[in-house]
Order: sequence, then structure tokens, then C-alpha cells
Amino acid sequence: LDTLQTIHPNNLPEPVRAQYYNLLARCYQEMAELINIPFYNDKYRNLSNLFFDSAAQLSPKKTVLSTTMNVVLMREKGELDKASNALRRILKNPNISLHDSAIVNSTLGEIFLQKNEIDSAIIFLARAIENDIKSSTKETAAIIILANLLFELGDIKNASTLIRKANEEAVFYGTRLRKIQIAAILPFIEEEVINEIEEQKQLLLRRSLIVSALLIAVFILMIIVYRQLVKLR
Repeated sequence: LDTLQTIHPNNLPEPVRAQYYNLLARCYQEMAELINIPFYNDKYRNLSNLFFDSAAQLSPKKTVLSTTMNVVLMREKGELDKASNALRRILKNPNISLHDSAIVNSTLGEIFLQKNEIDSAIIFLARAIENDIKSSTKETAAIIILANLLFELGDIKNASTLIRKANEEAVFYGTRLRKIQIAAILPFIEEEVINEIEEQKQLLLRRSLIVSALLIAVFILMIIVYRQLVKLR
């Protein structure tokens, strides 16, 4: 953010200035998520929306950049249906890049999560992760969201796989915000994994005890039958 603020946007061509405002907006957006103090959170969120609006004004209409900027503002206003429809139109473009498709699908996943349409949210988040992999983009946002969602749904195995992958990427790239987001959920997922392993151990132990008891009972029964046969002889 300090580096971005050293740039004088008035000297930049409009397309570059739009990208510049987009970067500033996303920086302030992530700072709002990082600093969980109401005063600063509101301040950074307002600055983020201001720069998103500036980026949208400067971007060519109906492009991925202008649409995603406007979608941010729509979500702030609670216009979720309008936002999702705008993003779906972008996905119909056959020339959309894998990276842009990942961004759009991830945002759609978040919107459907807000609307509590869980199945749709999972589908779009999974598509975002798939496109990130195909484009060799190491972005952990969609993975973290999907891991958290699957954890809440009780799918501990897949949630654990996803959050571990996200953690590897966050550690490798040193992304502080992602590390904080992962740290908020990773211990709970790992705890559930350990609990499941312990439950499986207990289940195996109980089954082993039952089998052992049955074998002992069969052995005793064989002895009794053998003795009765001896007496009959």
C-alpha cells in the first residue's frame, strides 16, 4: 500500500489508472478484513468502495474488470441477484481467460453463500479452484472459503485436504491475511480429524474385543461339546 501511494495516478493512462485504483481498492479491502477494529474496518472499507467506484468509472464497459468492480458495490448495497446475473453474463464470454474465470466463479460462490444457496456456492467455488489450478495461479481465497463451508457441512476429509493445501500456499508466498484466515479454521478442522481417528480406533478396539469374546465363547463351547462326546463314549 505504501508503494502504491507513491504513484501519481494523474500521470497514468486511463486503462492503467483503472488497474491502479483496482489494486488500491483491493489493498484497502484486505486491510479492512485484517484489522478487525470497527473504526478502521469501516474507514478502510469506505476507501475500498471509493477506489472500486473510480476503477469502474475508468474501465471499458462490460469488461471483466468493470463488472467485478461494479459487483463489489452491488454486494455492498445488498443487490445480490443483480450482482450474480452480471457475473453470469461475463462467464458466457467464450474468450474469458482462466484467471478471470476463477475470479468470477469465486465471487459467484461468495454471493451464493450470502444467499444461503449452498449447493450453488460449492459448485462455483470448486470451479474457481479448478481454474486457478489450470492457470497456475496460487490464490487461496476460494480454497479457504470452500474448506470452511465443507467443515460446517461435516465433510471433514475434504475440508482438511483443502485447508492444508491453502496453508502450504500461504506459507510459501507469505500472505499474512490468508495465514490469519487459515489460522482461524485450521485448528478446528485438525481437531475434528484427530477426533475421527480416535473414534475409528475406539471402533476397531470394540470390534476386536467383540471378535475376541466370540472366539473365546466358541472355544469354550468346543471344550464343552468335546467333554460331552467323551462322556458319551
